[in-house]
Amino acid sequence: MRRISHLLVVLAAAITLLVAPTRALAATYPTANQVYVNRTSQQSSWPSGVSYNPSTGTLTLNNATVRSISVDREAPSQLTIRLIGDNRMTTDEFNNTYTILIENSGSYDVSNQANAQIIFAGTGSLTLTGYQVKNGSDAMLCGICAGGQVTFQDSCTVNIVFNMKSGQSWSDYTLVGVETYKGDIVVKDSAAVNMTFKAVSAGQAGAAFWFNNSLSGNYRLRVSSTRGVSVDASNISPSYSITGFLGISTRCSTPLVLERPASVTIKAPNPFNGHDGNAGDIMGYNRTYLSSPYGVSYSPVPFGASWVNDISNVTYDGTTRKMPVSVIDLYATGGARWLVEGTDFTTTYSGDLVNVGTVTVKVTGIGKYAGGSTVTKTYQILPKNVGDSDVTLGQVFDQTYRGSQITPDVRLTYKGMQLVKGTDYTLTYYNNVEIGTATILVRGTGNYTGVRYVYFDIVEGYTGVPMYRYYNPWSGEHFYSCDFQERNALVDAGWRSEGIGWYAPPSSGTPVYRLYNPWASGGDHHYTTSWSEYQSCIAAGWRGEGVGWYSDDARSVTVWREYNPYQAAHNHNYTADYSEHQHLLSVGWRDEGVGWYGVNPPTGPVG
Repeated sequence: MRRISHLLVVLAAAITLLVAPTRALAATYPTANQVYVNRTSQQSSWPSGVSYNPSTGTLTLNNATVRSISVDREAPSQLTIRLIGDNRMTTDEFNNTYTILIENSGSYDVSNQANAQIIFAGTGSLTLTGYQVKNGSDAMLCGICAGGQVTFQDSCTVNIVFNMKSGQSWSDYTLVGVETYKGDIVVKDSAAVNMTFKAVSAGQAGAAFWFNNSLSGNYRLRVSSTRGVSVDASNISPSYSITGFLGISTRCSTPLVLERPASVTIKAPNPFNGHDGNAGDIMGYNRTYLSSPYGVSYSPVPFGASWVNDISNVTYDGTTRKMPVSVIDLYATGGARWLVEGTDFTTTYSGDLVNVGTVTVKVTGIGKYAGGSTVTKTYQILPKNVGDSDVTLGQVFDQTYRGSQITPDVRLTYKGMQLVKGTDYTLTYYNNVEIGTATILVRGTGNYTGVRYVYFDIVEGYTGVPMYRYYNPWSGEHFYSCDFQERNALVDAGWRSEGIGWYAPPSSGTPVYRLYNPWASGGDHHYTTSWSEYQSCIAAGWRGEGVGWYSDDARSVTVWREYNPYQAAHNHNYTADYSEHQHLLSVGWRDEGVGWYGVNPPTGPVG
C-alpha cells in the first residue's frame, strides 16, 4: 500500500508541475530548433520547414526537424499543427527535470485552461523521440500536453517513442504520451496514434493517455479512426507490485469510447485492463487480454446472431419473396442504431424464393462492420390455404343427370393466377351420380394447402345457364352476368335489363375470364377466353375477377365480339344475335371474331 500511495503522490506532483516548461520557455529566447509560438512569432530562428499563420493559429510542419513546440499564454488558445511529409522531434540528451515536447497549456491559471487545445491535422507524420537521462526523483518525460482537448484528425500519423537510458536510479521516473487537463483526447477520421515506451529502470511509471481529472471533469479517450491507437509499453519494468504503467489514466467511469471500426491495443508489463482502477468497462467491444507481453486489446464486438432479427415466415403468392433483413447495432455510440443494407452489411439468399420451402439468408458485415462472422438466418415460404377468402372459386352450375359419375371441373384463381389441377389442388367427388346435391372436396397441394367444399346439383332436364345482359345508360357499357342477384342489384341501380343474351354451359374446358378496369370513367368490364390476355390486362392495372362463365366446347352457339374504335372505354360488345353483329359492323364497329360459344337455348321457358 505504501508503494501505491507513493506512486500516486509522484504522479500528482508531476502533473502539478507540468506547466513549468511554459513558464521557463516564456522567460528565455528560443534556442535552436525550438518553436515558441506567440503573436509576434519570431520565425527567423525557427528551423526549415516550419511556418505559422497567426490568423488561423495554424503551425505547419513540412518535412521539419524540431526540438520542441510551446505556446505562450497570449497566443491563440487553439493550436493546429498541420503535418506535411515526414517530420521529426527529439529531446536527444535533453536533461530538464520536466521535459515536454509539445505544450499548449494556455494561461498560467490551470482553472482557465479549457480552451487550450492542440489539433494535429494533415496527411503527414510526426515522430516524437525522447531520451530521459535525468538522475534522481521526480523526473518526467511528456510528449504532448494541453490544457484542453487534444485531437488527431485527417490522415495524419503521430508516433511517440520514449526511452529511459541505463544507469538511472529506480525512483519516480514518469513517462506520459499525451496529457490533458480539461478535455478529451480524440483520434478520428483516419488518423493514427502509435506509442512505444522502453525503460530499464525498475521504478518506471506513467501512462500513455493521462487525464488530470483531479482538477475537475470526467474526460476520456475517444477513438473513431479506422487506424486506431497502438501502445507498446511491454519493455517497461513494473513499478512496485501494481500495474505500473497505465494505458489510460482517468477517473472517468467510461475511460474509452470506441466507434466502429476503431480499435485500441495496449501492451504493458503486468496484466491490467488498460486503464486505472477507478475506470469502468467498455460495453459493446471485445476486450482481449494479451498473454505475453501482458496487456489488452479493445476491438468492436462483431455483429452476431443476436444482432440480426429473425425473419418472419411468409405465405406463397406466386411472386419472389425476398424478405428484408433487419440488423441492429446494440452497442453503437450514442445508442443502438439500425444498420443499412449495402452500407453496413450485405445479404446473400439461397433457395427457391418463389415456391414453398426454406430460404437461407447469409448476412455479412461491411464497411464499419467488416471482419465479423457471417450470420445465417432462415425463413419459410408457407403454402397458401385454398380455403382463404382471397382464393376465388369459380361457380359450378347444375348438371344434367346421366346415370354415371359427373365430375365437373372447379376453377380456382389466386392473385390473377389460375391454379393448375393436379399440381396446385386435387378434386374428390361424393354423391355425384344420382339426382340431388353432390359434393366436391378441393384439397390444396404443392404451393397450396387446406381444403374447401364445393356443392352442385344433379337435376333432370335442361341445365344451360342463362347469361343476363344489361346496359348502363350513363356510360354506354354492356355488362353480362349469370348471377341473378347481381342482375337485381344492377337493375335497382338504374341499369337497363336487356334480357338473356345467350346460354352458357354449366362447365367446360374453356373458362371465360372477367376483368374490371377501375381507372375508366364509371368503371369498365372486359371478358376473354385467353389466359394471356387476362394476365396482360391485370399487369396493365385491371382487376382480375376470375371465371365468369364457360364457353361451350361443342361450339353450339356463336357469341360474336365487336370493338367500338370511337370510345376510350366501354367499347366492347358481345352478342349471339348475328343480325345485331352485322348492324354494329355497318355503323363502324370492328369485327373481332368469335368471343366464345354458348349452348342451344331451351325449348321451353327458363328462369
